[in-house]
Amino acid sequence: MSQRLRELRASPGGRFFGTSADGKTIRIWDAQTLQEIRCVEPGFSGGKWRFIIEPERPWIFSGTWEGGLSCVDYMKGLPVWSRSDLVGVQGVSVSEAFRNSVFVWLESPDHRENEPGIFTGVVELDASTGRLLWTEDAHEVYLHPRLPWIVLVDRLREEVKILDETRCLVGSIHMTHFAVLDVAFADDAVALSEGAKGVRIIDSNAALIASYLPKDREASCQEITFIEGADLLAVHSWGSYVTLLDYAGEVANEYRRDCHGSICFINGGAQFVDEAGRVFSTLTGKHDKSLTL
Repeated sequence: MSQRLRELRASPGGRFFGTSADGKTIRIWDAQTLQEIRCVEPGFSGGKWRFIIEPERPWIFSGTWEGGLSCVDYMKGLPVWSRSDLVGVQGVSVSEAFRNSVFVWLESPDHRENEPGIFTGVVELDASTGRLLWTEDAHEVYLHPRLPWIVLVDRLREEVKILDETRCLVGSIHMTHFAVLDVAFADDAVALSEGAKGVRIIDSNAALIASYLPKDREASCQEITFIEGADLLAVHSWGSYVTLLDYAGEVANEYRRDCHGSICFINGGAQFVDEAGRVFSTLTGKHDKSLTL
């Protein structure tokens, strides 16, 4: 019987992706060939946002709730660096636009929040050494895969902020939901998945372009991606619906998957992988191939 993949996450651009069935071991895959590259245990405690594969170097950054953050060369099977002092790792982000950095969002455990050096917020580290470069009071950080855009989610102030490469505020927009569940990027737009409140598309200044909310069913929007070369946004939502939207928020196509569970968009959004390791066309929902698990 095939393993259920508890965590799936693609590298920026979707050239590689990682899967984990046990919340400890991460298998790294080539998205084009669907061949496994390596299997590593880099220090990981589950949660798809807690690991990210570097798109250009054979590095994986991964963290745990109380064990810190590590950078591992997965081809050599050797650690590059680790930071055991980074407690409460919730997510990790990298980008070709910030090649020398890795961004991490932290949430201090309740029983350790008064300890020196333990805090909740976003940190930027030197990708090669782990040295601290920058901190910000926010809860999550997402990066454009190619352009120097930083998206910060500040749940306390109920704002989504866009920063430029100098870390200066370009624009902000009020949150409509208590959390942002996913963020997708195009060359001229950002999409926000906001669960029961649907999806919004904003520009690089955080001005609203369009929004989408299903009219005849519960929204609960989850994973999203812009499909490269198609000018469409793919939205995966509760009930296993995949909806394709144009940039005006209008439905171009919609279909329903045959099973529940999270998915991971790969290859520039052209395909997605489900928890059973099956690979589908995002445009049509057709089953293409399956991973060898």
